[in-house]
Amino acid sequence: MLGERLRLAREELQRAKGEKLNQAAFAREIGIAPSSLHDLESGQSSAPAAETLLAIRDQGISPDYIVRGKGPKLDRRKYGLHPIMTIMSDLDHAEQQVLVDMAKALLRKKPRRSGAEVIKLSDRKGQ
Repeated sequence: MLGERLRLAREELQRAKGEKLNQAAFAREIGIAPSSLHDLESGQSSAPAAETLLAIRDQGISPDYIVRGKGPKLDRRKYGLHPIMTIMSDLDHAEQQVLVDMAKALLRKKPRRSGAEVIKLSDRKGQ
């Protein structure tokens, strides 16, 4: 479980940063050997050392999520993630797909507005 959460959080961090973050690169960033990270993610090692958890936290990954599976994977403040992304990251793939399908259905129902139209509408509401 812990290893799977660490892998998922690393992948989420990769998406948030918009850069490739494989096991070797992430291991270097948190100051451990790539083989140690592999062992953690594969479940061959039971728990990271306290200093490794601190280094993981410094990368913007929640140690609470890694150890206990509670809360969001990433520190939303560090990466400026929209709250919906935090919610999505806490759902499994099937639940995420349900939300994506709902959003697509909502977008099909509403006419798309340009930025200028939205500003005009908001100005009228303030009057």
